[in-house]
Amino acid sequence: MPVWVSIKTNKDCLFPSMSGLLEITIIPSFNKYFRNVSRKFNRKSNSPILRRTKYLSAKIVSLDGTIIGDETIINNVI
Repeated sequence: MPVWVSIKTNKDCLFPSMSGLLEITIIPSFNKYFRNVSRKFNRKSNSPILRRTKYLSAKIVSLDGTIIGDETIINNVI
């Protein structure tokens, strides 16, 4: 199921010389390079940005606008 994910994190996770908060929005991906398609059961993101990010808060929303979850289930979504 395609979802939108909005993540708030510290800038220093990605940019060590910067401080403050950063909001990252992940849009539904139909791009075969975003996910590792060779493993059907362990589908983790290939994104180096998401691997380095520590989630302060997150909101997961379906395409119809229904809020599905928060940062507690983000590892099941991404």
